[in-house]
Amino acid sequence: MRELKIILASSSPRRIELLQEMGIPFDAVHPNVNESIINMDSRQKDVQQVAIDLSMLKALAVARDYPRRLVLGADTLVSVDGEILGKPKDIEDGRRFLKLLSGRKHQVITGISWVYQLKNYSFSEYALTHVYVHRLSDREIEDYLESEAVLDAAGAYKIQGAFFKYIKKLDGFYHNVVGLPMSLVYQSYYRLCGESDKNV
Repeated sequence: MRELKIILASSSPRRIELLQEMGIPFDAVHPNVNESIINMDSRQKDVQQVAIDLSMLKALAVARDYPRRLVLGADTLVSVDGEILGKPKDIEDGRRFLKLLSGRKHQVITGISWVYQLKNYSFSEYALTHVYVHRLSDREIEDYLESEAVLDAAGAYKIQGAFFKYIKKLDGFYHNVVGLPMSLVYQSYYRLCGESDKNV
């Protein structure tokens, strides 16, 4: 089976590292997109669809410049009580996010989208993980905000860092919470490689 060298439509160090661990050949290209054009109001669109829409937006933005390459876009969102938490606007927003997550269960959804313009192909799916967080004191929240750069993280936390000590339980893929559901990406990639010489 012929392996396709893909383009990851992301400059996220976490996603780049995870894709490297999978052994999938790729280049990384930052997608120049305005994510605010996607409606983030979960009362009008479900969270899974928002994550898929954002991942497709990124993949299409890069695929326009690389029509002969298979492009992977991804976007991770956090949802608690129907509110979608993307990346915090500032530290005060991050503080509000962490207080919302404290002592509660929330959902982490990563949408992934594949685009292969050469063969007029696109495909999306998502992974869902339930995350249970211990109750956080105000001091713990402040200490975490001081120790970790959170403005580039959905929900204002990075599970692969110091925040993991506040996690009570996970139901679902750990790597989905990091930012890329490895099993989902790996399986869909090799399925696409197997179909690439057919009609994909």
